[in-house]
Amino acid sequence: MIKNINQIIQTDVRIIFENNVVAGLKYKLKGGEKNMPAKPLTGSLQLKLENGTTSTGRIRFKTLSYDIKPNAQDVDVYQVGQAIASLQSKPLYTIIRSNNFELLY
Repeated sequence: MIKNINQIIQTDVRIIFENNVVAGLKYKLKGGEKNMPAKPLTGSLQLKLENGTTSTGRIRFKTLSYDIKPNAQDVDVYQVGQAIASLQSKPLYTIIRSNNFELLY
């Protein structure tokens, strides 16, 4: 059981891919390097569109969200995001990709 944050200071985290699918995480903690398998659960694509400005002049955003396969290639997700954005009347601000994983310990 971890009693102190100094027991788990993280120095490096790497995602391990097998056949273009996340297979786990490799990380270094005090006491040595560890491997933890990770199971992809869900993925999402978010498009942030500019939606006018606030009374103080800051950009107001509208976000469109879509479910995607968590093992989809980044370039494919980006191209789909660009294609969807081209169909919108509001200008694209950014494309965000999120993946959720179950860490199997």
